[in-house]
Amino acid sequence: MKIKSGLLLLCLLACMSARAQNWGGGVDDSNLHFGFTFQYLSSEYKILKKGNWRDIGPLPDDPNPPRLTGISSDSSPGFGIGFVVNKRLIENADLRFTPTLVFNDRVLTFHHDESKDNVERKISSTLVEFPLGLKLKSDRRNNFRAYVLGGAKYSMDISSKKKTNNANITDPGEKW
Repeated sequence: MKIKSGLLLLCLLACMSARAQNWGGGVDDSNLHFGFTFQYLSSEYKILKKGNWRDIGPLPDDPNPPRLTGISSDSSPGFGIGFVVNKRLIENADLRFTPTLVFNDRVLTFHHDESKDNVERKISSTLVEFPLGLKLKSDRRNNFRAYVLGGAKYSMDISSKKKTNNANITDPGEKW
């Protein structure tokens, strides 16, 4: 027991006296620097149902389609790869531009009554994103600095065959 206590005390003293990592990379001193990003993401559809969402109508191959009892979307993985361009504006503010290419699949599941199986529809998308951000940062204290990030992003689905008009969305909260 005394040996374990002595080793624990020795480790604590060694940790307190060690200066692990003081920033010396020089990134804070450069006006312009570059980098890259790899992103893992998980996405799903937000489903908004209209009053007649169960009426899918007759299908060409089945005049009496099964009754639709539910629509759901589970989370699906994806990934993105991009560049980082960081420009220092003033001492504690940076402008960041991070164009990214995102590959993503989403799955919609149509639930029918018990006579038919559920139908899954996989929708693949490839997005190009152009976020522009402002990074505000505090003064560095040893190896600590606080950040506040904000900005805007433009995204475009380059794999979509159908172009949608955002003005046609009926729910005003979903337009932006």
